[in-house]
Formats: sequence, C-alpha cells, structure tokens
Amino acid sequence: MSGVRARRGEAGVGSSAGTDGDWHDVALVIAEVTADGQASVTQEVALDPLTNGPCPIWSPDGAHIAFGALTDGRRPVVPASEVWILDVASGEIERVTGLRTTDIEWDPDGSRLYIAGEGGILAYSLADSRTRTIDDTAPANALTVSPDGGMLAVERRRVSAADRYELWLMDEDGSDQRKVVEEYPRNHGIGPVWSSDGAHIVFQRTRETCATTGEPSDNCPEQHEVVILTLGIADSAVPAVTESVLAPPQTGEGDDALLWFPYSVVWSPDGAALLFLGWPEGRDALGELVLGPEGVLVTSVDGSAPPVIVYEGDGLRVYSSKPMNTFQSWTGG
Repeated sequence: MSGVRARRGEAGVGSSAGTDGDWHDVALVIAEVTADGQASVTQEVALDPLTNGPCPIWSPDGAHIAFGALTDGRRPVVPASEVWILDVASGEIERVTGLRTTDIEWDPDGSRLYIAGEGGILAYSLADSRTRTIDDTAPANALTVSPDGGMLAVERRRVSAADRYELWLMDEDGSDQRKVVEEYPRNHGIGPVWSSDGAHIVFQRTRETCATTGEPSDNCPEQHEVVILTLGIADSAVPAVTESVLAPPQTGEGDDALLWFPYSVVWSPDGAALLFLGWPEGRDALGELVLGPEGVLVTSVDGSAPPVIVYEGDGLRVYSSKPMNTFQSWTGG
C-alpha cells in the first residue's frame, strides 16, 4: 500500500495504551499542517470499539479517509476484520465487514476503494456502497493503482509457499494478468507503490545475502533491498518491464559508515526520491556489527544527491509484517 496524500491536512492517530500494550480510547485526529510544520487539530473522531490504532489514507479529493479496523480484540499485526470509510464533512463512517484484509488503496478519482485480502481483491464503490469481487486475484497481499486508474500492480502470496510472493500487473477489472516478478521473500513493507508519473513501481524484498557480512540472508532477514520496476512506453497496452535494485543508502564514512535498510518505502510526490522508514547497520573498527537508531531517510533514485536523515527515533513502536500503510508519509496538495 502507498502513503498518506492529504489536500486539507494530515490524518493522524491519537490513542492511549494500557500496560498490557493494547489500544484504548482510540481516535482519529485530523490536523491542518502549515508549510513550516505547525499542526493544529481541526477534528477528532472517536473510533470505539477499535482495538488497533488505525493507519489512515486520504481519498484523492480529500473527502474521505479509509483505514483497516479490528473490532474483535485481535492484535494489530493480523489482517483487519473490517475497513472503515470516514466522510470527513459529515463525520459518518461506512463499514465494510467480514474481511481479512492486508491492504487498501484508493482509485485516483476517489470513487472506489480497492481492498486486498486472502479472498482476493474487492472494489468498493462509494456511489452505491456496493462491493465487487475482482476474479482470480486470491490471495492478494498488497496492491497499488496506476495514476490513470487503468492498471493494478498486485503482490500475491504463493499458495504453496506462505512466505513467498509474486508481483502481477493487470487491468483494473482483473483482466490481462501477467506476472512480472517471480517468487521472492519479504519480511515487511507496505507492498508495491506506483510512482506519480506512472513510469515506475517500487517494492522491497529480502536480500539474497547480508550487505554488511556477506552471509546468507537467513542471518539477516530484516535486510531488505529496494527494487524499482521501470515500465515501458506509458501508453502501451502491454508495457515492457525492467528491474533494477537500489544500492543500500549509506550515511557516514569510514568506521562511522552505516547502510540503511527499509522497514517500508514510498515515493516522493515528484518521483525523484524515496522515503525510507528503517534502520542503519554497519561494522566498527573491530568488525563488530553496529546498529543505529531507527529513523526516516530520503534518498534520490538516481544517486545524484546524498541521502538525508530527516528523523531519528528510539525504535518502531508498532512492528507488523502486514503492508497496511503502517506510517504517515508524503503529503500532497
């Protein structure tokens, strides 16, 4: 799944957690954010009886916010049992129930919400509140929609291999399916993300060998590599697809050098850079493994600019193997 794109502000989450680590008094908080980063809360919506902190995404027109919801007491690392859609103006919430979903994505015009899950992909229409099943898409783990709304890129789990995935391209109705990436392992991430110009798709997978030690990837399952798929002629009915792997961004030099590996990654609005949520690893003068604090890093796609750390924290508070947009990212508008 892609990150938040807000026209009227960012959607964030306000909540409190008990000593058992469960979520309590969950609310969706909408804030206006100025150019210099100052935020002021404009709306707060209580989300009883949610048992997870929602990861909201705006519709392209800024009229709705969608997120996965757990209402049965399960932990937030499992598929969501419902999808809630908030009408920002009225405060009313529509609920799509009976799901086991791992990803959601808006159509570019905001008229439909695509829902990926074990049963395949559903297309939910805001106009009539009807849900349509897209045939032959199960099990779908994550998806992204092309900027023109005409195609889907879908990460599908191999039925015979629970921890292996494939990436497929198809028309928005599920027709003309073709596999563009053979089976690959991955530990986390928000799935494939289409660039705003429609020319690229980015996703992540576990490295074959550890970048910091050269050992087999079984010894470093958290080290993901970032893969960029470049599509052929944008208006071609069947675009050619080429694959390139982005070298791990490096910060520091010598004994202070650290390589960054993503927990999840998304595009900048102009498609020139990628935003990493992840952590750095390196080796000290004695060859011992060094782990840096988790943070957010921006790196250029073509390597024309050095990576920039925009935030360093104390760790990832929520760690999920599911791709359901687990953090706030770029905002548009």
